[in-house]
Amino acid sequence: MKYRSGETAPKTGNYKVLNKEGREVNSVYLNEGDTFPPTSCSNCYYVEG
Repeated sequence: MKYRSGETAPKTGNYKVLNKEGREVNSVYLNEGDTFPPTSCSNCYYVEG
């Protein structure tokens, strides 16, 4: 499932930041209920991983 900046993390864990080509550009660790932070590009999104 894809998550966007500003959405709430459904569970605690690592999330990869992927660009529109699906390449990993970063990762973050979030706790359940945390808000996904802004990404470095407008087309980037988060996935569990």
